[in-house]
Amino acid sequence: MKLKIKSILSLFTLSLLITSANAGEWVSMFDGKTLNGWKVNTENPKTFSVVDGTIKVFGPRAHMFYGEDGNAKFKDFEFECEVKTTKGANAGIFFHSAYQASGWPVVGYEAQVNATHSDWRKTASVYSFKDV
Repeated sequence: MKLKIKSILSLFTLSLLITSANAGEWVSMFDGKTLNGWKVNTENPKTFSVVDGTIKVFGPRAHMFYGEDGNAKFKDFEFECEVKTTKGANAGIFFHSAYQASGWPVVGYEAQVNATHSDWRKTASVYSFKDV
């Protein structure tokens, strides 16, 4: 199975198009209108909304997991994203994670999205494994 993700990520806006290949066919995982297919953790669920065909991320720490139960099982996938951040923004995209109601994910990896935040791990780092 291959997974391809395209996103525009900002401290304020996340425009996310995710597609998955099953037998060579790409399938959209974001409909541009709702968060159907995603499970937002209970910590700060209002941080995520859909605005103008994008997933808007604005507010305190929150995490969103793919799959109705938040535990999609992708084993072999491709990941691609376009990122837009504002000055001082710090974000990340987690993969091989598992749903949890609050806190930083304890399972999986984080691809860091950070160009100007004070955290020394910058965009493309795999947090705590490969620093850029």
